[in-house]
Formats: sequence, C-alpha cells, structure tokens
Amino acid sequence: MIADGTADRLAARVVDALLRRLDRSHIRLYRSNELAAMLRTAGFADISVSTLYDGGYAIVSGRRVGS
Repeated sequence: MIADGTADRLAARVVDALLRRLDRSHIRLYRSNELAAMLRTAGFADISVSTLYDGGYAIVSGRRVGS
C-alpha cells in the first residue's frame, strides 16, 4: 500500500515544481496512476486507487501475486 500526496491536480504540480527548485530534500510528487504503476511493476495485482481531497491525496493498494 502507498498513501501519499499526488500531482493529480494542477496546483499540486505547480507547488511540486517550486519545491523541487527550493527544497533539496523534496524529490517529487507522483500522479496516482504512476503510484499504481509502481505497485504493478513490483509484482502486485488487483491494484486499487482511492483519492481524497479532490485528488490531492491517493491511497493505492494491491495484492502480491502468489500470496
């Protein structure tokens, strides 16, 4: 399971770009479909994406294949 702020909203992408320039510790925000792809690439199936705050936060879960 991954739960994190997302770059699904334009305002979040703008803030993300600014933070990447101003805060060396900030890596980036991912879109919810990118978070789902990370789980899929890691071998998870039955991926589920739920968003909160009009898409500003995502909870992405999956089931490990063979488990």
